[in-house]
Amino acid sequence: MPVYESLVRNSCDYQNRVAVICNGERTTYGAFLYRSAGYASALAKCGVGNEDLIAIMLPRNTDLLTAMVGTLQVNCAYMLLSEELPPERIRNILTQSEAKVLICTENGRRRLGSCDVRTLTVEEVAACGTVFYCGCQNAQDDTKPVGDRLAYVVYTSGSTGTPKGVEITQRNVLNLA
Repeated sequence: MPVYESLVRNSCDYQNRVAVICNGERTTYGAFLYRSAGYASALAKCGVGNEDLIAIMLPRNTDLLTAMVGTLQVNCAYMLLSEELPPERIRNILTQSEAKVLICTENGRRRLGSCDVRTLTVEEVAACGTVFYCGCQNAQDDTKPVGDRLAYVVYTSGSTGTPKGVEITQRNVLNLA
């Protein structure tokens, strides 16, 4: 079972219960999944495909979590980037990883400057208004077992100081639950 589907199944009975508390903001499961659907819809409009890599460079808040889940909802994988990294290092990681979209804030986009990756800002997602994303427009690769599908990529500095991506599968994520 995909990570996103597992989350939805486990939260169906708890739509009005608090799922996330961050910086004093309380978000219910229903609101959390609704916000995630906004990211999923915006990513689908960007034309992302099955297991494409989506870079997420957001502060540690509810938007970060909903962007992660929205990415999984469209059968893509995510890669988290720290806003504190030097812009050149971020651009190098984006190029090396072949990320299709970078989700960031408007300030993050300005700080990064020009890059070869399409950017999608939190502000752009919010401006889309009410969005219902009810399905995946990217057909999953049925030849690949669900557990073997990519969930996220972690970049490490490695022993040489050169960033290296480590791929984490959906099975590995579900094993943490």
